[in-house]
Amino acid sequence: PVNTGAINGVAAHFTPTFTETSVTVGFTPFGFQPGLNMTQQVDINAGTAPECTLNSPEGCAVAPNGDIYISDNASGDEKILVFDSNGNFVSQFGATGSGPGQLDDPRGIVVAPNGEILVIENDNRRVQVFSAAGTSLLTFGTADDTAPYSDGSFDDPLDLSLLANGDIAVVD
Repeated sequence: PVNTGAINGVAAHFTPTFTETSVTVGFTPFGFQPGLNMTQQVDINAGTAPECTLNSPEGCAVAPNGDIYISDNASGDEKILVFDSNGNFVSQFGATGSGPGQLDDPRGIVVAPNGEILVIENDNRRVQVFSAAGTSLLTFGTADDTAPYSDGSFDDPLDLSLLANGDIAVVD
């Protein structure tokens, strides 16, 4: 899927590059944009505060307002971290577990046009939808280890994408 977001209010493709403890997000504007006609980068390093440490960043999404969401799937410390468009830590949500609002091996992440955040969880084998504030709104999907797989079930979900018509495509 093509990742899109905005930088300085200009629509752009974005490409995250992950290291063990940091993320660099490169933005390339659509078409010609005066002053933005080359790739710009936002370096994200969560710093030393324990509540915002990146342990194992896995997925990245950019909201329409430019906020950057990163899924961090370090065992025992699963969470979603939120940064502003300059890479400054804003907040985090989620905790390790299988209940609403909890995460287990979060991987792919997308932000819908309405600001809702969709996260694919590999070990919980589900998609969880959060409000922009990080409140769990709903989950869907079930675990299924036996082929042929039933509709709505996941075996090893790794990523997801929001299609132009509003459908959700899951890579399983």
